[in-house]
Amino acid sequence: MGEKLVLVVDDEGMVKEYLEELMGRHGYRYAAFTDPREALVFFEMNTTKVDVVVADIKMPGITGYELAAEMLKINARVPVILISAYFPSLSAVQETPNVKRILSKPISSSLLLEAVETEIREAGQKAV
Repeated sequence: MGEKLVLVVDDEGMVKEYLEELMGRHGYRYAAFTDPREALVFFEMNTTKVDVVVADIKMPGITGYELAAEMLKINARVPVILISAYFPSLSAVQETPNVKRILSKPISSSLLLEAVETEIREAGQKAV
């Protein structure tokens, strides 16, 4: 698990810090951003190193769906888990096939960790 890299994107600093701590405490490497555009640049530069993305849906400037769609163009194999306190748009999910799950806030740490682990495992099986 320790070699797996989770890209965390949430415009709320406290949520980002919580997710950093959660990923680190459970043996994941992570890169965390409050600015989704900075996260996209990181993803472009490290696309083969990122194993899964965890991103908020509602962020200023670019939504989680838009971020996932841009990431899809760069590397379609990296799964995206979106998190939100708002009910997601089903059509937006259908248009972004790399979005594998949507979890609601407040985030259940056990549910999120299970989703991260499952998506990393499934993405690895598809790559073989």
